[in-house]
Amino acid sequence: MFFEEGDWIDKNTIKKVFNLKGYARGINASKAQNIIVCISAENGPSNPYIDKWYHNDEYDGILYTGEGQQGDQKLTRGNEKLAAKGKAHFFRKVKQKYLYCGEFLLKEYKKTTENDIRGLPRIVFKFNMKYSGNHYSEKLRKEMNEL
Repeated sequence: MFFEEGDWIDKNTIKKVFNLKGYARGINASKAQNIIVCISAENGPSNPYIDKWYHNDEYDGILYTGEGQQGDQKLTRGNEKLAAKGKAHFFRKVKQKYLYCGEFLLKEYKKTTENDIRGLPRIVFKFNMKYSGNHYSEKLRKEMNEL
């Protein structure tokens, strides 16, 4: 375990712990640790990625948008790695802080249509990721409810 679910972490610590090179993108591959780290940012006008965190009776999860801000997304780079690996550690970015949400497992992915950074329709990949523990811990649920 890298962090406790529900902990708030800064970007530099995330990069150091997971040995991420360069700027932390939405989908990050740590070759040294053979893991994927995903960051879900707040929805808003400057963010073309529309992620949806959800809870149901069976399990908790996220419908996560693949990478690529402009034009149709392709199953390359981070999208390809997430699809192939099938699991990732997730953070939820709020302002300049990152909430550690734990490890998630890929249930499925599909293509759909959303607007890009310019407001033009494009094809995006949606990754339906299931929280590995089925339901969030009390600490994580409390932090997420306060967002």
